[in-house]
Amino acid sequence: MRRGMGLVAVATLSLLVGCSSAAIPNPRLSLRYDGDWRATDVDAEIRRAGSEDVAVANLGHTAWVSHHVAVVRTSEKPHYHRFHDMTVFVLRGEGVLTVEQKQMPMKMGDVVHVPRGTPHFFRNTGESPAVAAVVFSPPFDGRDTVAAPEGADELSSQSAVSPP
Repeated sequence: MRRGMGLVAVATLSLLVGCSSAAIPNPRLSLRYDGDWRATDVDAEIRRAGSEDVAVANLGHTAWVSHHVAVVRTSEKPHYHRFHDMTVFVLRGEGVLTVEQKQMPMKMGDVVHVPRGTPHFFRNTGESPAVAAVVFSPPFDGRDTVAAPEGADELSSQSAVSPP
C-alpha cells in the first residue's frame, strides 16, 4: 500500500513540475503560394526575423494579401499605412496596442484589424518577445510605413486615400 502511494506521489509531482514549466506554444504556419505549400513554425520565424527590437519576416503573398510574422521585443514607433489594411493575430506574448491613441491590452489569441490610414503601434509588456501573424491587404512590400506625426488621431479620417 505504501509503495502505491509513493508512485502516486511521484506521478503527481511529475505532473505538477511539467505544468509549472509549461512549454511556450509553437504554432505551425501552413500557407499556400503559387500552388506550393509552405510550412514553418513560430520559433523558426522568430529566428529568421533576427534579433532587432522590432523585426518582420515575410512569409509570402498572393495577388490580394501578404502574410508576415512580426516580432516585437520592445516597442514600435507610432506609424500608419496609407494604402494597406492590416489584421494582427497575436501568437505569443503580451503587450499594449495603441490605435488612434486608444490603448488595448493584447495577449496570445487576440485579433485586431487596423484600417489603412489609422495611426498605431505595439509595445511589448512581457518578458519575452511578442509575436504576431500579420495579414496585409493589398500585399505589403515594406514601403508604406509612415511615421505618425503629433496629433496622429486625425489621420484615421484619411483612410480612403487612393494609392498613386
